[in-house]
Amino acid sequence: SLKPDAVADFCNLPIKSESVAVLVWDPPHLADCHGSSVMKERYGLDLVKGSSIEYWFPMFLPEAKRVLKPDGILLVKLTDGIHGGTYQWISHHFVSACYEHSLWPCDSIVKARKHSLISSQWKKMVHARRFHCLWIVVRNSLKC
Repeated sequence: SLKPDAVADFCNLPIKSESVAVLVWDPPHLADCHGSSVMKERYGLDLVKGSSIEYWFPMFLPEAKRVLKPDGILLVKLTDGIHGGTYQWISHHFVSACYEHSLWPCDSIVKARKHSLISSQWKKMVHARRFHCLWIVVRNSLKC
């Protein structure tokens, strides 16, 4: 139902500098997707084993900073995860990368699918991280 002004490659936005009040970025949320035909077909990515969306942060954040107005807001949807018994703290790495690019994370919103958190018969134990995502609110200024 939303009608965005532009849908584009996040590394090369066809948008004038300092012209965007709100920018939304929703990268794929696949934890360990090497060799995935979905990643290749949908996103044109041929990821290698062990790669993560974290390597996109240094490519995206300078472009986001360029197009955001000085008081602009960046909304980023990320999912932390567990794969192969290890945590993948994507949100933590994103926040750290923001500081490196003079962008200021100031809030986060947890989106949960509550119907998926608990099995009605407790037949299967699931980790809550698999059923939520974070919207991280980032400002292009220190005013939070």
